[in-house]
Amino acid sequence: ANMSMTELASAAGSAVLVVGSQAALTPEELAVLAAQSATAVLQQHYNASVSQQAQVASAAVSVALTNASLTPAEEALLTGASVLTALRSGSGCDAELVAHAGEAAQSVASRTSMNVSDQAATSGQAAAQAAANCSMSPAMQAQLAGAAAAAAGATANLSGEEQTALAGQAASVAAIAAGLTAEQAAQAAGAAAASTAQNAGLSPELQTSLAATAAAQAANVNQLSAQKQAELAGEAAASAGALANMSMTE
Repeated sequence: ANMSMTELASAAGSAVLVVGSQAALTPEELAVLAAQSATAVLQQHYNASVSQQAQVASAAVSVALTNASLTPAEEALLTGASVLTALRSGSGCDAELVAHAGEAAQSVASRTSMNVSDQAATSGQAAAQAAANCSMSPAMQAQLAGAAAAAAGATANLSGEEQTALAGQAASVAAIAAGLTAEQAAQAAGAAAASTAQNAGLSPELQTSLAATAAAQAANVNQLSAQKQAELAGEAAASAGALANMSMTE
């Protein structure tokens, strides 16, 4: 019927909602069916990019979950997981799809009363869960969680420094959830912060400082000693400096 992609998403979500309600399907089943229905049509009849597929799938899920009794965080995480499931049916499982899962979660969270920090944390959690579902390593789960949180911060027009802090926090949480040690979580936080700071175009000096702060904060949250916090902060600063092509003296 030559519908736009937005109209298609609404139609797919509405159809799943009506039939699913009659069949007493769970919110999880409704979400996956809506996402798969939307992406299947886009793959067959539209020359849609993976990004467009993710956006339409997310919109379809939102309509399908209209009557579901979910918290904003639950809906956001479920949307991210459903989008990943739908996209995986059309291609492999890689970092791009994980990023789209995080974006889908952030899109839902941004329409609620959640503050930006919570939106970023939820986006990071969705990305970490997607990476785990893709059988990625714990370190990669943490890395992609940090990237998703930073992206959520960027979408909300936060400063590079604020994005960096959110990336470090999300990476640490994801690392612990994936079974890494507190020390490894702090290292992941520092690495995520350094990468985010560099991508945000911050100065090398600021990159090292923010990486050190992120590592120290993660170590503190995970109850490592003050001595260990300092050690990890130093390591994170040095690693960030190397990433920024600083001299050995610097």
